[in-house]
This record gives sequence, structure tokens and C-alpha cells, in this order.
Amino acid sequence: RVLPLRYEDRRETATVADLQDDTATFIEGTVTRLDGRTTKNGRNLVVAYCRDRAGEPFQCLFFQFGPFQRKQIRTNTRWVFAGKAKRFRDGWTIAQPSLKAPEEMGSIVPVYRKRGRYGTDPRGDFGNPPACAGGAF
Repeated sequence: RVLPLRYEDRRETATVADLQDDTATFIEGTVTRLDGRTTKNGRNLVVAYCRDRAGEPFQCLFFQFGPFQRKQIRTNTRWVFAGKAKRFRDGWTIAQPSLKAPEEMGSIVPVYRKRGRYGTDPRGDFGNPPACAGGAF
């Protein structure tokens, strides 16, 4: 039997006013603008300018932004950005956040160890965790 490493509390999302420096968070926001550029060493960098539900601005940096993300992340789309928030100049930035649909929020979710290449395990699917007995954690 596989037990989770930890549990992720996705019951609430933060606003910009709630953010604390260098702390993992979930912040729901709408992408208002995307800006792509090339860094000095030739890597692509995409900055997503966002606003939270209170209208406060924050930005997300994507260092790896492939065709799949280009289809997903567009202006006027709503996402929950998960990552460490850092104070940068006068605003908040989340570097390389993972994206969650707003519908994925609202519960406590078990987090399992990634196994195999790319987090998959040839022995079975760990994406469907076993149900907790009696709802106990």
C-alpha cells in the first residue's frame, strides 16, 4: 500500500494582500497580458501579468513555456497559480508556478512521491489514490 508524503490544503486561495515572502501559496488570478522575451543566454522567458480576485496585480514567470502552455495560458483566462511567492521590486512574482483549474480547488489532496521517469510508474497509476477510511487523515 502506498501512503502519501503529505497533504495539500486546497480549500482556500490567497489574494495578493495575503502573500508572504518565500512562502508556498495558491493564488487565483486572471491573466491580463503575456509578454515573451529572450534572455541573454538565449532562453525563452514568458511573463504572465495577472490580477487576483480583488483586482491586485501579480506576475508569473515561466522559464519553460512550450506549445501546450501557449494553448492553455491566454489573456482573460482564470487559473490558480501554485508556487512560492517572492517580493520583487514593487510587486509579487511566482516563478515557474504549476497551474490548477479553479474547479480543482476546495479540498485537501494527498501528495504522492513521483516514481519513474516524468513522475509515472510503470507498475501502476498513482494518480488515483486510495480512499481514506472514515475520512480520517
